[in-house]
Amino acid sequence: FDADRNGWLTLKEFHEAMNSSELTFVLRELGIDASEADGLFHLLDTDDTQRVTAEDFVSGCARLRGPARALELAILTREMTRQSERIEH
Repeated sequence: FDADRNGWLTLKEFHEAMNSSELTFVLRELGIDASEADGLFHLLDTDDTQRVTAEDFVSGCARLRGPARALELAILTREMTRQSERIEH
């Protein structure tokens, strides 16, 4: 998935990877809804760098394993945290 092999997966690379049957298969096997790709990426991008490491991707997907409702809840929680941080600053 890391097209330029720099150790990071950018949002663009992630979108490109979402077109591959390999990634959609992995997500499906983990019980993660591929239609939430942007939300998944931003959730895994915990430091807001617009990129994730392979380790971040794997550990994040493992944490989110389960029905789409779990992913949606995690995305909502992350967004609420970001909004709260913006208000405090």
